[in-house]
Parts: sequence; C-alpha cells; structure tokens
Amino acid sequence: KYETSVAVVPEAFALHQNYPNPFNPSTSVQIDLPELTQVNVVIYDAVGRQVQTLVNEEFLPGYHTLDWNGTDHSGRQVASGIYFIRVSTPSNAKTIKAMLIR
Repeated sequence: KYETSVAVVPEAFALHQNYPNPFNPSTSVQIDLPELTQVNVVIYDAVGRQVQTLVNEEFLPGYHTLDWNGTDHSGRQVASGIYFIRVSTPSNAKTIKAMLIR
C-alpha cells in the first residue's frame, strides 16, 4: 500500500531512511519525486537476491510513502536480517539498508 501527497511538489528526488528501523512486522519508506516518473522499488537480501518488488509503475510528482510488510514474492514472511531497499527512476537510483528483527 502507499500514500501520496501532491499539495507541494519537492524540488529534488530523495529517498528517506525507512521507519521504523529495525522493524517488525512492517516498515515505511518515503520517496520525494519532483516530476512524473517511472518508479521501481525492489527489496534485496544481504547476499543480493531479489526478495520483493514493491512497485514498478508511474508516479505523480509529490511525497510518496510505501510500506513493506516483510514478505517475499510468494507472500511468505522473510527471515530476520539486513535487507536493502533500492529505489530507481530513469534519472536516479538510491539504496537504503533496513533491518528486520523477528
């Protein structure tokens, strides 16, 4: 699930640290987008395997909040550990580290 606020448009792309971190059972990530753009958000485990794709779609300019509930592509709960949340657009890419504690 995600929420969008478009009342004020941010001046630059930004990916904010997830909150809470460490998390259990879910965490939220805020992405600031200054323009209409394709957004791909993928979760990787500590060894680089793709665990989950949160979104891969076009987003309006604004402040977006995405939630990850600690599940993989099959809907199974993933193990405790370090995960990387990678947000990429055609012109930007940034990765943050998230820690899941069960």
